Amino acid sequence: MKPLKTFCLADEFLAQATRATTKAERSRLGLLAAAADVLDYVPFPQLRPADLAAHAGISRSLIYHYYSDLAQLTVALVDSFSERLRAAMPTLTVNQGDYSYASILSYLAWTVSLVLRNRGVYRVMVTQADQLPAVKATYEQLLYIFNKDVGSHVDAPPVLHFGDTERLFAGYFVGGGFENLMRQVFVDGKEDMPPPRTSKALFEMVQLVAVLRNRQVHGCDPSEAEIRAAAADFDMRVFEGCFKAARSAPAPAQASVRPASMPRLRRMANKVSVKPAQRLHAK
Repeated sequence: MKPLKTFCLADEFLAQATRATTKAERSRLGLLAAAADVLDYVPFPQLRPADLAAHAGISRSLIYHYYSDLAQLTVALVDSFSERLRAAMPTLTVNQGDYSYASILSYLAWTVSLVLRNRGVYRVMVTQADQLPAVKATYEQLLYIFNKDVGSHVDAPPVLHFGDTERLFAGYFVGGGFENLMRQVFVDGKEDMPPPRTSKALFEMVQLVAVLRNRQVHGCDPSEAEIRAAAADFDMRVFEGCFKAARSAPAPAQASVRPASMPRLRRMANKVSVKPAQRLHAK
C-alpha cells in the first residue's frame, strides 16, 4: 500500500520561505515555522515572546510587526493547519467511497501521523479552544467534517430510521472515541496510557482502533484474512517523522528555548542566504 502523504506544518513553512520572493514574506513564514516548531515542546500557556524570539533568532519587537500578540500568531497556525488538512482529505480513499477495513486502517494511520508530526498545533486546538474563540471555531469545524464523513459510511440499522441527522449523530459517536484517545495518549499523557514509542507499537494501536471502528461502522469485525492482508500491505513510512527527539522546557527562571533547538532554522536560513539573526528583520 502506498503511504498516504502527511505533512509537518513547520517544515512546510520553511519550504515556502525558501521560495519566497520578498524578505518580508520570508520573515513572516520563518516566524510561523519557528512558532510551529517551538509549540511542539512548549505548551502555549508557557510560551513567551522571548522564547519565540530566541528560537527564531529575532527581536521580540519583530514578532509584533506581523501579529498583535502570540494568540493571533497561534490562530494563524491553526488556520493554516486546518486549510492544509482539508485540502488533503479528498485524496483519502474513505472520502472516495471506500470504507473497507484496509481503508479505515490507512485513514486512521494518516490521522495519527498528522497529529504526531504537528503535535504542538494539535495540542493548541484541543486545549486552548475555550480561551481562543477563533481556534474553537476552526477545531469544531474540523470535527464536524471528520465525523460527518464517518457517519456517512455507517451501515444503517435495519430496524431504525437512519436519516442525515442520525448519521451525523453516529459519526460523532464513532469518531469521538478516537478523538478522545488521541487527546489522552498524545496530549494529556496519562500514566497508564503511555504513547507508542516505535512505528510498530503505533501500528498496533492503529490496528486495534481500526478493528473497533470497522465493528462500529459495519456491525462486524473484519475477517482474519482482511486483517492479515492489510497488515502485509501496510507501509510503515507513513509514520516517518512521528518520533522526534524528546525535548522539554527548562525551568521557568530560564529561557524556555535552548540553542540546540535551532539547527533546522539555521539550515533554512542558509538555503535562503540570510543569517539566522537577520533573516526576520526585513519588513
